[in-house]
Amino acid sequence: MKEISLQISEKTHQQILQNCFIRIDRASYKGSTIDSVSFYKQFNTSQYLFEVFGEVDIVWLNEENYEFNRVSSISISMYDDAGEIFPDEKIYDTIEKNLEFSII
Repeated sequence: MKEISLQISEKTHQQILQNCFIRIDRASYKGSTIDSVSFYKQFNTSQYLFEVFGEVDIVWLNEENYEFNRVSSISISMYDDAGEIFPDEKIYDTIEKNLEFSII
């Protein structure tokens, strides 16, 4: 299959980076030092609607302190006025490398 590289404007690129912060509200210590938590975020940019979802691994240092380890799975859906667009590897890399998480 031929990969088509999307033309992402600088404004859209900056909007993607601004939306890479995800709050997770369902994670709590359950006695295990490593846990996996689902995440989901939907946001608009000047060019596209994005849906980002997957799972992130959490390392619990104790009952209150934790560190996010790595994104164990990620899916990205993109839409423009005509419908769904399949993101290329560059978009996946940009989003995955810039994701930041927080537990509410």
